[in-house]
Amino acid sequence: MIIRVFEQVLKNGISAQLEGHLEEADRLYRQVLENDPKNADAWHLSGALAQILGNLVEARRKLEHALDLEKDFPEALNTLGNSLRR
Repeated sequence: MIIRVFEQVLKNGISAQLEGHLEEADRLYRQVLENDPKNADAWHLSGALAQILGNLVEARRKLEHALDLEKDFPEALNTLGNSLRR
């Protein structure tokens, strides 16, 4: 049940981000991380958002943390690779 709630919060964050509500997306990702700090998806999404906002050091830290939590995570690895090209 709790996992489903976090999944829905992440989906809401993605929707907010896609609609350009970046502060709302950040708030939602942080909400998941505060309650589930081992949620690799939330770390990835938060890192991707940090990259969009130009916070590359923060983005890399978050993306590397997502990969520490989930070694086989191609989306996070791809996002990290993109951040390193900047």
